[in-house]
Amino acid sequence: VQVADEVAEQYVVASPFVSAGVVAERVFTWPEASFITLHFSDFNLAAGDVLEISSPDGTYSHTYTGKGKVVRRGAQVLSTFWARRIPGDTAILRLRSTGSTPPGYGFAIDKWTHGYPEGDLLQLLPNGAETDIEAICSVDDKEWAPCYTGTEMYNKARAVARLFINGSGACTGWLLGTNGHLMTNNHCISTQSDADNTEYEFMAE
Repeated sequence: VQVADEVAEQYVVASPFVSAGVVAERVFTWPEASFITLHFSDFNLAAGDVLEISSPDGTYSHTYTGKGKVVRRGAQVLSTFWARRIPGDTAILRLRSTGSTPPGYGFAIDKWTHGYPEGDLLQLLPNGAETDIEAICSVDDKEWAPCYTGTEMYNKARAVARLFINGSGACTGWLLGTNGHLMTNNHCISTQSDADNTEYEFMAE
């Protein structure tokens, strides 16, 4: 399921920085977008420098340091990666520097995505596509997950995860066993790069 449109753009911030505090700031916005996600083609900050991506009100905020995104329980650091998405139509990027550390490369953004407004998603599907990809036999008795709070069904459903892959696609996964393994379909995640650039969101009710 493609839930975003991609914007090609080059945005580069290079070290070193002689001053301390916020040394770079940029606003990424798209009218009525459901989220904003940034892709870094290179990332290497000096020790002590912090890159923050947040929503305007600060409700959502993610930070990155050093060589970039830490994955696989810290076993790998990615300098080319998709940042975590910011819900809403605006994401603010701020680079804070100590101004007294050895220089790093800085960072480069080569593209970013904006999520389609929910009402626009159905218009993007070809005629009849909605009925081709899903169907409900007999009565449609779906309810929101919180309606089942306290039931066995609800407790088991907590193992289900929403996957957000490569800044633009959504899929489903679920926990398998008791050792933190997650299973999904090959058409959702087929490579290690896909796995490293996926957000795994539980309790998305």
